[in-house]
Amino acid sequence: MSGLHRFWSIYNDASCDGVPTGVFMKRLNDCVSKVASDGAKCAVIYDDSNNLIDYVDESCHEGRVAGLDELFNGEPYMAYDYYYDVDCTDYEKSAAYLATVFV
Repeated sequence: MSGLHRFWSIYNDASCDGVPTGVFMKRLNDCVSKVASDGAKCAVIYDDSNNLIDYVDESCHEGRVAGLDELFNGEPYMAYDYYYDVDCTDYEKSAAYLATVFV
């Protein structure tokens, strides 16, 4: 899916380096200005009990698949698209998760 997308990448450590464990994305034409003004830069996320959940880093990428490929850097992932309608013509958002292989 083409167009600018805003990506919220989830990491297990405070460096936000390497491959994320999950990514949430949504098409947003003014993504660059939004992320520059209010985007999270490896921000810590807590639950309601003040327990550390993970770290979130925001970025913009041209195209959903191109952004996921860059973020997951060759590692396998599974992505899901969500639509506003049952015909899957009105795109809403996507989520992707690192696919780990257990032997």
